[in-house]
Amino acid sequence: MEDRRWRSSMFHPPSSTHRKSLMTDNPQATALLAGYRVLDLSSSMGAFCGKLLRDLGMDVIKIEPPDGDPSRAEPPFAKGHTDREGSLRFAYLNAGKRSVTLDITKASGRKLLLDLVARSDVLLESFAPGYLAAQNLSYEALLEKQSKLILVSLTGFGQDGPYAQYKTPDIVGNAMGGLLYISGDPTMTPCKPVTESPWHSGSARRGASVPGSIRRFRRAWRCTSMSRSIILPRVA
Repeated sequence: MEDRRWRSSMFHPPSSTHRKSLMTDNPQATALLAGYRVLDLSSSMGAFCGKLLRDLGMDVIKIEPPDGDPSRAEPPFAKGHTDREGSLRFAYLNAGKRSVTLDITKASGRKLLLDLVARSDVLLESFAPGYLAAQNLSYEALLEKQSKLILVSLTGFGQDGPYAQYKTPDIVGNAMGGLLYISGDPTMTPCKPVTESPWHSGSARRGASVPGSIRRFRRAWRCTSMSRSIILPRVA
């Protein structure tokens, strides 16, 4: 059985002697969350969350549709190349991740995904509320394959409520969060803030909560599903 104990934990910092050994004798030990696997089904909205988890040492597998993730077509592109392998945005958000293509709208693709779920710890997704359930991939179905799975769902307005099905491009988050109001000169045309800050801030908050959820729920042998609204934290 795989040893899943914490050796270097952000909750229990190592001693100064141990820190020195981490930096000199065993560089691999500096990965705080090595040994955990994440399946990243998210779009650009949640890809930064997967990046943070990868930076913390998790094995993150990017799940792409057969024709590739749409963010591969998003600018800017390296050296002006507009092909799907030249997106600097995709490269930044997915650096260090592994990748596999499958189609969850087909039975064969769902079977492959569930096989991966059985060997994973976290599933990250940013589909519209109810989409996974419509593909027979509800949280309950995922738990049948991995009873300790942590499901992280990133949506614009949460999983329920009057706004749940609303589209959430980044400009909506900037507008409802107030950032758009203070961007640019009032006498000129609107100015879009730099980067997709609502997506990144929501992803960062959810990414930061994953290690705590692993620690809390694994100790109690419980499972959890976490839903994060991209817009509401900025409004608050």
